[in-house]
Amino acid sequence: MRPVSALSIGCSSGASDSKADLGGFASGKGWALMNLRISYNTDEFDFDLIVPATQASYWGNSRRRDGIIKSFRNSYSVGLFHPADGQVGWVRATSDTVYHAYIYDLQVMPAHRGKGLGTYLVSELMNHPELGEVTGWMLSTRDHHHLYRPFGFRDAAEGRHMVLTRNEPELGSS
Repeated sequence: MRPVSALSIGCSSGASDSKADLGGFASGKGWALMNLRISYNTDEFDFDLIVPATQASYWGNSRRRDGIIKSFRNSYSVGLFHPADGQVGWVRATSDTVYHAYIYDLQVMPAHRGKGLGTYLVSELMNHPELGEVTGWMLSTRDHHHLYRPFGFRDAAEGRHMVLTRNEPELGSS
């Protein structure tokens, strides 16, 4: 775990050689972040917070508790912690650590939204010690395209991606 610092902000996604506009992080304005810390250790994550927040989201409303926890533990996960409020945000990715990474489950608690923390979490994930070489990043979002575009994300070509859903267990079953 390490404290958040202005020096750790940057975008090395391989998508672009230019710095992303990180909503004030790159310029250093508004550093209320100095008391926050980042952790990659899922043993520190507050799953009593993450699970219901995920289940309340449009993308995770049918996920089981054990599946949510397992998905974080088997991913490259980043947690953001406030000294008084505990965990205030998280994001995760799956990856082969060279060619492909897929971002999932970005969330910031409501009391901490609007401060650029989602952007910060994406930056930290893309600069994760194990993911710095990844050249291709993907994600799905219904309504937060604006958050990812400064990193170089763009809409995928129509019909380029496929999906298969197999027998997803219903919420509440183990």
